[in-house]
Amino acid sequence: LSEQKFELGRNFANKLWNASRFSLMNLDLSSADTDLCVFFKKSNLDMPERWILSRFYSMLNSLNKSIDNYRFNEAANLLYEFIWHEFCDWYIEMAKPHLVNSEKNKDVQIIIYKVLEKTLRCLHPFMPFITEEIWQKLKPGTSIMRQNWPHVQKELIDKKLEKNMQLVIGVITAIRTIKSELHIAEGTRGKVIIVSDAKSAKILKETQGHILSLAKLENLGLSAKAPITKGCISSVVENVQIILQLEGLVDINAELQKIDKEIDKLSQNLSAKEARLKNKEFLKKAPKDIIEKEKISIEETKETLKKLKKITNELQK
Repeated sequence: LSEQKFELGRNFANKLWNASRFSLMNLDLSSADTDLCVFFKKSNLDMPERWILSRFYSMLNSLNKSIDNYRFNEAANLLYEFIWHEFCDWYIEMAKPHLVNSEKNKDVQIIIYKVLEKTLRCLHPFMPFITEEIWQKLKPGTSIMRQNWPHVQKELIDKKLEKNMQLVIGVITAIRTIKSELHIAEGTRGKVIIVSDAKSAKILKETQGHILSLAKLENLGLSAKAPITKGCISSVVENVQIILQLEGLVDINAELQKIDKEIDKLSQNLSAKEARLKNKEFLKKAPKDIIEKEKISIEETKETLKKLKKITNELQK
């Protein structure tokens, strides 16, 4: 039994506990518990709220099928991915600005409450102790063991919306990746121009506030054509081009020198690895797993070099 399994479980339990604790600190429990269907029909919810409800019920639908077919490991993974990567990493982060002095405060509170309590009910058979402990704080005086299993509300599932939101998440992730590759501090606010068609522009405009907040941007511009600009670096997500303006963020000449050194180092390393794999004695004596690791390492190095050369080409324009 791998020790890593225990570490993954511990980290997930910490993530769940912290997300629940944050939610409870920002919820008015006296008004958050309401009929979700009635609330959904009468409320004009923003895209992130409609998205997390759709994703929960899509996940629940798949979860039911996995459990009905005794695929319990698959079921556990569905819950893990939804809770960690969608509810905690994305929705709660998008919701945070609305939990302070916002007219959307009540709507966001209700969505967090409903998704959290329904998710806890799904998770309880897999993690009975921590879910009971959180439930006692969410609904004092009741036990999660006596609650019904959530039922799928198909009218709240919107696959088109889920796809649209995936574009928004992809754009935010791409901007964060660009910053990381250029060693720009995460909190440093830059300017981005996004080139897209009218359909994608509408989606991005609707979620512009979330992109500015989560990608840590000073300004976000939307354009139908790529502007002629210098000192920029770009990335592509689906049919959208993301252009980050580097003026004031990095010393371009210093960055080019740093990248050139990294390219030289990686190129030498790649040549050595490729030569090793051409050596008949090495191939004869080395264990299969070592050879496989070398092959994987070569592919990863090639991919890194490709990214660095792309950055260099753009910075030199």
